[in-house]
Amino acid sequence: MKTFIRQRAVFTAIAALAFAGASAPAQANPIVSNIDATFGSGAENIFFVVDWNDGQNPDSRTWQLNFDSGAYGSVYEAMVNLELLDSALNFTFNTDWGDPFLEAIAFDDGIHMHHRDTTNGENPRDWWSFWSGDATGSTWEMSGAGVSLTSVVPGKAYGFSYEADWNLESSAPNAIPEPNMIALFVIGLGVFTWLRRRS
Repeated sequence: MKTFIRQRAVFTAIAALAFAGASAPAQANPIVSNIDATFGSGAENIFFVVDWNDGQNPDSRTWQLNFDSGAYGSVYEAMVNLELLDSALNFTFNTDWGDPFLEAIAFDDGIHMHHRDTTNGENPRDWWSFWSGDATGSTWEMSGAGVSLTSVVPGKAYGFSYEADWNLESSAPNAIPEPNMIALFVIGLGVFTWLRRRS
């Protein structure tokens, strides 16, 4: 009888854990959780996150750019300087229509050459989506303006995600997956089975 009660209690706890995980919102994670490279000096900083979505591992990278207050007016100015500081990074802008339009981002990480270009002819509807958010926050917001019209705000993260086709369901860079509740239930079931065999 005691064995049955213990097994029932364990199973109830596992079920409650799975239900709680499924019904509660995912734990908030900062959009900048890992910094791959840091450049510049100064008391202020911003972050750049690029997601090439090219299937290579890793397919994204995060830079921290330090600077003195007032050093940059726009995100475009900061990107130009970051490119000068990191010789492996290259931004390609089109200025035929006035304001710089981002066409390509290339980076050599020493293992892979990441290069996504919206003008390479693969799909004329490919584009780079532009995002921003607090570096310590958990939410990206798609920008409604270009990089030259977006002012630099210390502590902000600016993200670029390559979109393989023009659509309204663009993906923010470095998306954090939801917890896998099926895996959690399977693990819990395994623990329950192990306890039952021991009893």
